[in-house]
Amino acid sequence: MSSDREAPTGSPRPSAIARALQGWDTSVSRLASTAVALVGWPLAYGFALGLGLWAWRDAAIVTALAGNKTSDPDKLVALRWVAVATAALVAVYGGAALFERLRHGRFNLLRVAGALNRLLFVTLAVPFVAALRQPAIERTDTVWTAVLASAATLIVGVGVYRFARWPAQELLPRYRRLAAVGAVALVLLLWFAYGYLLSDLALTNHRALNTRTTDLGYYDNIFYQSIHGRPLGCTFIKGENHMSAHFDPILVLLSPLYLLWPKADFLLVLQSVWLGAGVVPIYLLARLKLGGHLPGFVLALVYALYPALHGANLYEFHSLSLAAPLILWALYFFERGSYLGYAVFFLLLLACREDVPLLLAFVGLYGIFSQDRRKTRLGWATLVLSVAYFVVVKKYVMASSDLFNTGKAEAYSFSYYFKDLIPRADQGGTAFIVTLLTNPVYALKLALANDKKILFLFLMFLPLAALPFVARRARIMLIYGLLFCLLASREAVFTIHFQYSTMLFGVAFAATPVALRQLRDDARLAALGIHKQALERALLAAMLAAGLLVSWKFGALVPNDNFRAGFMGLTRTLSDKHVETWEWVQEMVAKIPPGAVVMTTNRLGAHVSNRRGVYFYREGTPHHYVFVDEAELKGTIRTWHDKRTKSGELVELGRQKTMALFQVVEGAAEEVAEPGTEFVPESPEEPDKDPTPTPKVPPARPKR
Repeated sequence: MSSDREAPTGSPRPSAIARALQGWDTSVSRLASTAVALVGWPLAYGFALGLGLWAWRDAAIVTALAGNKTSDPDKLVALRWVAVATAALVAVYGGAALFERLRHGRFNLLRVAGALNRLLFVTLAVPFVAALRQPAIERTDTVWTAVLASAATLIVGVGVYRFARWPAQELLPRYRRLAAVGAVALVLLLWFAYGYLLSDLALTNHRALNTRTTDLGYYDNIFYQSIHGRPLGCTFIKGENHMSAHFDPILVLLSPLYLLWPKADFLLVLQSVWLGAGVVPIYLLARLKLGGHLPGFVLALVYALYPALHGANLYEFHSLSLAAPLILWALYFFERGSYLGYAVFFLLLLACREDVPLLLAFVGLYGIFSQDRRKTRLGWATLVLSVAYFVVVKKYVMASSDLFNTGKAEAYSFSYYFKDLIPRADQGGTAFIVTLLTNPVYALKLALANDKKILFLFLMFLPLAALPFVARRARIMLIYGLLFCLLASREAVFTIHFQYSTMLFGVAFAATPVALRQLRDDARLAALGIHKQALERALLAAMLAAGLLVSWKFGALVPNDNFRAGFMGLTRTLSDKHVETWEWVQEMVAKIPPGAVVMTTNRLGAHVSNRRGVYFYREGTPHHYVFVDEAELKGTIRTWHDKRTKSGELVELGRQKTMALFQVVEGAAEEVAEPGTEFVPESPEEPDKDPTPTPKVPPARPKR
């Protein structure tokens, strides 16, 4: 038979030239792969390590690099660092190959290099992390800071995925209990550390006089009035009741705790400990969905590092902020299918604020669209009860039935928060909904055509590796928070320095372990050649890296130039001047009898708000003492105040610069003492006319 007959497939045999070229291609490909493995990656890692470590040691170098103003001598130093780092890596590769030779009796340099290349991939993140050392970069170039953090996060995630393909090792039974106890202890320690650190920051900031009557003084007075028989009472606002602005009966439930430390300081500690408690339900939720202890602890740590949580924590005190750990507890019991546990936290969430039921309605939709019968029942119950509660509260409890409290003189309207979607100031929720439905393209533009809103999304979801957006049905829970924050016109609503982000990050954290579980169960990933276990580990590593980097540059735990406590900067340590001023404030407050009626201004109000009679400084309200920062007095109020001091109606009891305490000695109003107290003015001119009711005082508009 002929030797050149056709192959059984019908295709001719390749010629000798073709076979030679094919062999050449294979050899070149192998040679290129070997060169990349033995030379390319080690050089890249040496460059990244050398340059990154050189820049890290001096922030001035990072600044020079950012402006491309590095001097020639510095460039030579940089090259030496790169050379030393590369030489060190060559030694590492050589040592590993020698160890392989001693262990297995043969050199396998390519195998060793491949393993080290996968392990060292994360070193490529070092220059990006070093670049973040540029002083004040988080303030001067916020977007670039987020980009650098994102690049480092991506490299860490890819690096862990490339290396983390080893199978999970089951613990021996005797170690499982020890691991469980250790994990719980670490989570509780994390809660304690968060509560302690944030309480210390909050109290320090308060004692530096960075807190205000709006909003800390409001809530301090609400706690005081509630525990003394006037639920949600607040003398600073319209109608002397918080229902003119918000309905948050959870404050009444918590008010007995106020007796432990009846002053604004207690609220700051309560809020820190309360918010820190969120590490427990997020750990339990991750444990429930993913098993094991490591994912739960990583998520708990990311939660504690989360800048938006710090912003809500350190911006005065707000009932809305209390919803963050409650939503995590509620969703933990929701995923477990525990009716009783879910009901308890569902009711507490309803009590947080009148608009929280709107968020819960989307939690209900998540349950309705799930394929679990028990979750579906809970979802329907959640949706119906949330909507019914919202309608009843707005129609029969609060001063205004409008979505944004518009249309009633005795209510505070918040329609200006969304003024771009509300054509006229006198319009409210109806106009908002009509605009949203009839002009959705404009609403989309409003939500996304804003650099600050994009940055807000970046900072909210980078520490969660954007996983909430791939959580399938759980994504529906994000809708209300995204609409609430991104459709707002008021910048405070879409920044991480205020309490408003609570509407979003609570459900985002809850959706993260749900997303990880769905990825673990997704058969399509295996079909695409994706190693699911390595992917999960990579995502956890990326979340941890992002959490650390974003917290470093945008959070409260590490000093930086971006974080603020609401509208104010954050004072982390008290200077001698701060201590002197704080001691003076305490001395002045001690001079005011408990039953006295006090007039105050925004800066000092939170330090005297724990009493029955305390108002913003203005004419028309009987009072005994005036405790003000005169720098805040403007226009006719300043003229009236100066007239009173010149006439002798106000006698100065103490002063520090523009802050002063006065006692009313002429024309003093009848005392409005709290039950069980009797106030006797120090002035010899005791009023002899019949007592008159304290008039209602329309104060400045509060923040939502």
